[in-house]
Formats: sequence, C-alpha cells, structure tokens
Amino acid sequence: MLYAKGSSFEPAELLYLTEKLRICSSREQAPNGRYDLPAVDLLDATQCAMYLDRLAGLHDFSARKVTASVLAKRYGFLIVSPALYAMSVYNKMLEVKIADCAIQSAFVKDTWLPRLHLNRLLVMEYDSGKKGEDGGDIGLEQRHVWRDHVIRHVFAEHLAPVWRSVSAVAAIPRTVLWENTAIYVYALYENRIRQEQKSGNRLRTEEDFKYLTCEAPAHLFGERQNPLARYFGSPRSERAVVPVTSSVSAAPTAAVKAVRVRKTCCYFYQMKEKSSYCPTCPKIHCMR
Repeated sequence: MLYAKGSSFEPAELLYLTEKLRICSSREQAPNGRYDLPAVDLLDATQCAMYLDRLAGLHDFSARKVTASVLAKRYGFLIVSPALYAMSVYNKMLEVKIADCAIQSAFVKDTWLPRLHLNRLLVMEYDSGKKGEDGGDIGLEQRHVWRDHVIRHVFAEHLAPVWRSVSAVAAIPRTVLWENTAIYVYALYENRIRQEQKSGNRLRTEEDFKYLTCEAPAHLFGERQNPLARYFGSPRSERAVVPVTSSVSAAPTAAVKAVRVRKTCCYFYQMKEKSSYCPTCPKIHCMR
C-alpha cells in the first residue's frame, strides 16, 4: 500500500485495543455460538434476517428494525473504534476486511456487548520515513493519502455494504444505521482520545477528527453524502442541555448534561424493557 509498510501493534497497544475497544486476536478460537456470526453473513439477506431474529430474543425487541438498530450500535462501535483509534493515535491501519471479521458474543451483566473477532491481525503503519525526489520528508500530504485509504477501507468497503444489507432486511432507513455509527466516532474523538491525550499527537488526532466530520468526501464512505458530517454539524445536532431522566415524563432533576441531539430516532423507546426515550432523541426535543 502507498506510503505504508507492514507492521504490528506494540504489546501495550494491542492490550488497549483488546481490553478497551473489544477486539479479539486471531489466536483466539473462532466464534461459533448462537449469537456469533461471520461478518460476511450480514451481506446475505437470508443469513442476516435469521441473525436479527435470533438477536431479538436477547432483550425481547419489539420489531426487527429495533434489533437492527441495536446491532448497528454494537457493530458500528466494533468497526470504527479500534480502526480509527489505531489510525489517529498509533498512526497504524488495522485491517477490518469483512471476510476476516466476525461478531463474538459477550455479555456484561445482562447487556449484550459483543467483541470483534479478527481471523487475521493485519497491521500497516504509515511510513513517514519515505523521502521525496529532493531527499526531504514526503510530509503531511502523503499521510492524507494514506488516511483516505484507511477511511475508505473502514467505511466504503466494510460498513456501507453491511448497512445496505441490514437496511433492506430490517426495513430500517440507512440514515438510522449511519447515525448509530456516527455517535461512536464522535465519542471516540471528543471523549476517549481527548481525555487520554494531553499533548504530543493531539494536533494529529484533532485534525483527523475535523477531516472525518467536516471535510472527507462522500465516496470514502460509499454514500452520496458524508454521514459523519451529516449528523455532526446540522442544526438538529447542536448541543442542548436536557434533564437526565429515565423517561420523557419523569420529573426534571437538578442533574443535567450536554448532549448532541440526534437527527434520527434509534427506536430505543420501542425496546420492551425500556419503554422510554433516550436523552438525545429528537422526539423529546420536538415535544419541548
């Protein structure tokens, strides 16, 4: 790959991605449980439908589109979080080809929080040591070429075809699936990375985040519009202070938090065990 070289994660890097961002190395047993699935099966309408129907039994989801929304949140996190973290923090590309990925079911208490099983742990590192014809460093422009390759690999080549398939099978708008993905990109950079980084690579990670949410062309995402920009900068996505309550009808409390109001509803309120709106739901803010 242009401006890249074969590499590997340092032990501390791999430990972080495993413990914090839920990847599983290729040395672990391939998943074969009831709620496990090779990612490529999500592209097959029959297999995808069967999997969604199995997942529905986890929390007695009220409809297939509700199950699909939950899957999009879990799967979106598993793909974008380790891949983009590796790109921005480690300057490395974690390959997440659909054929090499699988959902490995896991639970934290009663909550389904699956892991990403990788059949092969393939890593490419941006090669900043290459020299131009004048003998000088190639510079940021070439890293930008490499970065585009990483973004295309994660979004256009992986998530876009998966979301198209899930959308068709579950009769759920792709906009919901993409916003479910986008919220984890925002959280990764605005919360996790900013809190961890005091200096050093902060400039690079902030520039990557700005590019992803404001500048990256739509074709890198396999869509007509950059979905991260669509939900990041629109008026409906502005931050608003709302009461922290368990449901829309609950009495306001003194505790408040800043949230980014969603543009689409994720159907959280249609989960039978919840029957309430999440604080970021646009339905709440339409009622206010």
